[in-house]
Amino acid sequence: MKHPLTIKSTKSGFTIIEVSLAMSFIAVLLIVIALTITGIMTTFQKGMTLQSVNNVGRNLITEFTTAINAAPSIDATSLCNVYAKNNTADCIRDGAFKYIFQERLGTTTDSATNETKDGVQYFGLLCTGRYTYAWNTYYGIKAGQYISVKYNNGSSVTTIPQTPDDEKTIFRLVRFEDSTYNACTQNVDSYYNIENEFKNYTYANPTIDMTERENGVSLQIATPQEGFLESSESDINLDLYELVIFPISQDTVTLRSFFSGTFILATNNGDVNIVRTGDYCDPHSTNTDGATGSPLNLGSGFNYCGINKFNFAARTAGSSV
Repeated sequence: MKHPLTIKSTKSGFTIIEVSLAMSFIAVLLIVIALTITGIMTTFQKGMTLQSVNNVGRNLITEFTTAINAAPSIDATSLCNVYAKNNTADCIRDGAFKYIFQERLGTTTDSATNETKDGVQYFGLLCTGRYTYAWNTYYGIKAGQYISVKYNNGSSVTTIPQTPDDEKTIFRLVRFEDSTYNACTQNVDSYYNIENEFKNYTYANPTIDMTERENGVSLQIATPQEGFLESSESDINLDLYELVIFPISQDTVTLRSFFSGTFILATNNGDVNIVRTGDYCDPHSTNTDGATGSPLNLGSGFNYCGINKFNFAARTAGSSV
């Protein structure tokens, strides 16, 4: 009788060195994958930020040009004769420009360099002869220097912002009906005697009173429209950093006026400063909650920082209001 062969089984495995090398390779691979994903997300977020800025900027250009195109011809002579009685000739020569565009300039301190610089815009007015635009810039809001609008919509008299101590409630840009240049004319005492182009600015933040006309007659207008700086692509908060209108030119026959202007639109993340030398966005900025002072869960503030400058031009159509 034959006995079956006895088969010896042997087991083999990886050495500690081989396992360590394999684990090291996997760890490096995972780190590379994580860095790649982070880079992709960073690029995507930066792209979304810039897209939001550009889309809102294009919408603002459409808004301004449409409003100006629909505005009546500016009769600078009539404006000057009615309001600039002491300096009519100077007003006419200037095309009644101070009854069309006003701004308040101030100072800002760069948090990155701790330098104080002059010439930044705090707030302003643009009176087109149909609509008036009032705005508060990022610098004005941060400095606590802002403009308010008081109006009567037929049911109540309201002043915006209603809670001026809260930065979040201060409007960035509003539009309201103003066919008589009421918002701009009430701030000009004498055509070339304007204190920072806003009366009583030294003593208080100015309030544009749209509840009565220049002659004291009561006035009612629709509730001012807001929301022009809201982005439909994201929840990123945008601010105006500057809006400037250049002196207008006018056809002496048709009285049609040509407007041109520029505005700077940017996020209020990333510590944007348009007068900073070099990068306008500070890559080392820390975004914090204004109420608690704790860091916001936004990742890098630099990824949420976007800025662009826009130019626009339009001509009044000369239609009657």
